[in-house]
Amino acid sequence: MYMINPIMKFIFSFFIIFYFLFIPSEAKIINNLIIEGNDRISPQTIKVFSGFNEGNNINENDLNEIVKELYKTNFFKEVSVVIKNDNLIISVLENPIIQEVLIEGVKKKSFKKDIYDSLTLKNKSSYVEFIAKTDLLKVKNSLRVSGFYLSNVNTSIKENNNNTIDLIYDIFLGEKALIKKIKFIVLLVFFLIDVFTSDK
Repeated sequence: MYMINPIMKFIFSFFIIFYFLFIPSEAKIINNLIIEGNDRISPQTIKVFSGFNEGNNINENDLNEIVKELYKTNFFKEVSVVIKNDNLIISVLENPIIQEVLIEGVKKKSFKKDIYDSLTLKNKSSYVEFIAKTDLLKVKNSLRVSGFYLSNVNTSIKENNNNTIDLIYDIFLGEKALIKKIKFIVLLVFFLIDVFTSDK
């Protein structure tokens, strides 16, 4: 029986792995770029975000890159990309637009403005759930830093008729913790006392 040389076996295996890992999958030429599911964002804008157009070569790696680039815009809640009959079909579900961020439970205008300025999602931003969660943590931490250790913050969403939402922060401040008196202890005094008493 003919035995395969171990070195030849290793070289053969190496080339097989190299082929599947580093040689791109077969590319196709895109005849049409079709955009589905968009409402506010124009097809041309989505084409620009995707980085591809009619006549381009595209493979599986490119499809993954398109999805990643579209998600990076924060405009879309869902994105899917497929090639069908030499057509590149991009289907999207847009994130809603925030018509207004409402901060309830805070009367002082300057304090309310400080909270609003600390947010990433503001009026006219696309609502992105994970960014909203990050903003909520920012508000809670900001209140604690300001001395409202017993504060509580909840968020809610109000859907509007024009396909937008209002993002509402319902804040219960509670009592502010105040430091009434601060005592400064000078270590030098204790050192001198210790020196004088030790000499006796």
